[in-house]
Amino acid sequence: MAGLGPWILDGRGRKVIVPSGDGTVDIKGFGVIDRERLKELDFGSNLELAGKRFKVYRPVLSDLLDTGIRKAQVVLIKDSAQIVARCGIGPGSVVAEAGLGSGFLTMALALAVGEGGKVHSFEREERLGATGVKNLERSGLISRVDVHWGDAVDGLGDLEGLDAVVLDLPEPWTLTETVRDALRGGGWLCTYLPTTNQVEKSVNAMRDGGFRDVYSIEVIEREIVVGDGGVRPAHDMLGHTAYLSFGRRE
Repeated sequence: MAGLGPWILDGRGRKVIVPSGDGTVDIKGFGVIDRERLKELDFGSNLELAGKRFKVYRPVLSDLLDTGIRKAQVVLIKDSAQIVARCGIGPGSVVAEAGLGSGFLTMALALAVGEGGKVHSFEREERLGATGVKNLERSGLISRVDVHWGDAVDGLGDLEGLDAVVLDLPEPWTLTETVRDALRGGGWLCTYLPTTNQVEKSVNAMRDGGFRDVYSIEVIEREIVVGDGGVRPAHDMLGHTAYLSFGRRE
């Protein structure tokens, strides 16, 4: 059975997230949806709304990101997947990030740590972070996230034994020592930075600050268009978004 949700309704590319809960909910552009009815359906079932047919699915990360509310720059799945995999984040992991923003990376981390894990998310600007909280609530992942309003410099110092820390900040090298103390032995630090001069400072700080296996990558994504008459790369691609730098605490 589909259970308590959240659910994704897909009408051939037109997707909407229906948040968890009881009773009805009014979804902009779709109207009033009876969540009790959804609970009775198996995933993959058809649902008719206002004369249109939709498929009912359990949402995966790409669905959550496709339908998420965007107010600040977001971390795309091409980068968040690398962060999760290379930092070894999985069920039961306890991780921290700074900052929350629109919550796209937070959702990826929360899905990865599972019900037994925890994400500590630090955000200085409540105006921006409010969007991230909304995305976490509608995706049903808010219970896995502790949102800390304030500067990560102070908050990270109160944590210890973390499996990974992700810093989406302009000057992450100023937090290298704080992050090292918050990580368990072998835990990972990842920085998300748009420019090469920032990467240089961040990597040097890791190398000088008790981290090993330090390296940086850039992820480029290009769709392959498959047609009846042939296969070709798409004209557009997801190029530079950020440089990802990783380091393992000694």
